[in-house]
Amino acid sequence: MQATFVAKLVMNALALVLVMICFAGVVFMVAATAQGVPINWLQRQIPLNLAQARLSVSVSPEVPITKGQTITITVANAQTLQPVEGASVSISKDGAHLIDLMTDTNGRAQFEYPGETTIVLISKSDFATQMEVLPKVPDEWLRAIPISLIVAVVADIIVALIMSRFAHSMV
Repeated sequence: MQATFVAKLVMNALALVLVMICFAGVVFMVAATAQGVPINWLQRQIPLNLAQARLSVSVSPEVPITKGQTITITVANAQTLQPVEGASVSISKDGAHLIDLMTDTNGRAQFEYPGETTIVLISKSDFATQMEVLPKVPDEWLRAIPISLIVAVVADIIVALIMSRFAHSMV
């Protein structure tokens, strides 16, 4: 009798974990698309070679406030912290390529923020490619937050229902 109870407990716990993982994936996809990240970018795979050196990338400002604001990308070698000259900085918006830039001797590249979710890919031979995402300007992306909140609340309700079912099955 006790073995069946433990088996039920384990099966219910595994089912709960699986449901939570699925909901986390759905919440991530909905939140990302609400922020304007195109689906084709969420599915994009960037090759990662752990043997390659890593880049340290900083974006300033991290969250742009206005369209046309100057964005500065600073690229350095993650191990030595020395600026990386000649790194390719590729700017895309809504899946469409906008411009390619190269970092200067100080490891910097600048561009004007297009006002939408912007994907920045930074690459250099012998280094692993890095990706940064700039969100939409706040007045636009703040309106998208309630969608993410609704999804989170619905996920919480479903998890609570599953937990109550789980508790009743233990009785």
